[in-house]
Amino acid sequence: MNHLLSPNKIIAGAKYATPEEATLTTSNSIVKILITPAQLVYLVIERSSNKLVCLQPYQFSAIHNPAEWLLAVEEIFETDYWLKREVSEKKTSVFTTCFTLVPRELDNEKSRTSLLKLNCPVNPEHMIYADHLSAQKTTLLFALPPAIAQMCNYVGSEYPRHSLTGFIDHLLSVSPANGQEQLFVYFQSNTFQLVLIRNQALCYCNSFNYRSPEDFMYYLLFACKQLHIDPELIAVTIMGEIVRDSVIYQLLTKYIRNIEFAKPFEAIQFDADYPMPHYFFYNLFCL
Repeated sequence: MNHLLSPNKIIAGAKYATPEEATLTTSNSIVKILITPAQLVYLVIERSSNKLVCLQPYQFSAIHNPAEWLLAVEEIFETDYWLKREVSEKKTSVFTTCFTLVPRELDNEKSRTSLLKLNCPVNPEHMIYADHLSAQKTTLLFALPPAIAQMCNYVGSEYPRHSLTGFIDHLLSVSPANGQEQLFVYFQSNTFQLVLIRNQALCYCNSFNYRSPEDFMYYLLFACKQLHIDPELIAVTIMGEIVRDSVIYQLLTKYIRNIEFAKPFEAIQFDADYPMPHYFFYNLFCL
């Protein structure tokens, strides 16, 4: 690996760390990594207690093409202490809009590219991955540059999964048995994912790019109309990069009656002084 990227294209965010981070041993450390077009974020968990001891976000700035994005990811992988360090378990998830969901019986290695092409353009140089949802007989197909898998191998991580895989599995695992219909909205930088759970089954999953709060509301209400969802009745849970005083949240409250932020992720312990909203980076917690 090499260093060819201008350092101002990577902005390290404020790091959160507990006192336990300094003494955490290799055998007692779990690292989870999330890579998106706009950022790389990782967390460190103490295996024995499932306690979050470190969270470090990096934002990408003025990244103009996929090659620069890959160089930015490579730079962080090479230089960050926890990403270089050998630990007991290291997992990586990647968000890409080049994905589709298919029944598992239709999935085989020969058909994956053609199935994915039905939903999005596929770069012929990219590798096709298949994540099997554990809670449903469904496969999530997605495409990534081969360099991502090479970087994961370089730092000792498992092969990359799509960030929606663990997220959907988690939503299905906590879905109520009363058949309640639930709509989940996950916010990332200029994109959001929409997941509909009905009768403990995945009914819909899609990703939308948007440029303004009005764009977001248009896509959300259009999807509700197509899915025959009444915004006055559906329970909507929001998570990801959104805050209560944002314009998007204010618009949501105008059109959606039943809104709540996701509750803290129960499988992970947080110190009382954890400074971020518990619904930030929720898909990373689900990995």
